[in-house]
Amino acid sequence: MAKIKVNNRLHDINPMVIPGLPSHNGQRTNITMEMIEQLVCDELDLDQATIRRKSRKRELVDARHFIFYLTHELINVRSLGRPITMVKMGNIMNNQDHATVLHALRTVNNRRETDVEYNS
Repeated sequence: MAKIKVNNRLHDINPMVIPGLPSHNGQRTNITMEMIEQLVCDELDLDQATIRRKSRKRELVDARHFIFYLTHELINVRSLGRPITMVKMGNIMNNQDHATVLHALRTVNNRRETDVEYNS
């Protein structure tokens, strides 16, 4: 279970409900960033076009950060998909720079370390 705080509301997102994971049909398919993006959008009641805009609204920035974080953790760390670079992640998310992706990963990690709600 992963947690994200958007608009001062904590959301529990279970990445294991992504279609194609072994728990669904016994066969493993590779997770993609687009699958993770759709999962987060569904939970936060946002559409993918909105989340990919060059907006700096806090809720959209937090959602994008969380998508980058989950993508990194599930695909690159846990090897549940084909490895993806920060450059590629940024390109998928409306041509964000790789430094933006790195900043997002650090931001979410810092929040997880300092905000007790993220770990409750």
